[in-house]
Amino acid sequence: MQRHGPGNTVAPRLRATGFLLLVAHLLIVGWLMLRPRTVPWVPAANLQPLASIHAELARGGWAAVWHLGAPVLLLAPLGVLLPLVGGRLNVSPWGSMTRTVFAGVMISLTIELLQSSGRCV
Repeated sequence: MQRHGPGNTVAPRLRATGFLLLVAHLLIVGWLMLRPRTVPWVPAANLQPLASIHAELARGGWAAVWHLGAPVLLLAPLGVLLPLVGGRLNVSPWGSMTRTVFAGVMISLTIELLQSSGRCV
């Protein structure tokens, strides 16, 4: 990475590129997760915590791995893009990981709340 200035920060051009990539990635994830789906059925409301995860695990095999792991993989690029946008090179790896995981959880929670709100079914 290019260093800029005495504080060991990433060059502003690289940060801007990272920001544009982050925005593009979040727009694609939002579109994939919140777009209306044309299906002939409407699933029943799930009011029991972790019931859908238990049902997926009961299916077993690659189907369970795919249905549970695919949404996690959609947010995996945040691990690179968020620290790049932050622009600091000499930070604690644990602090960076904590901030990135927290941001991923908040983005995931926001998507889930929007999906369940009924506006984006």
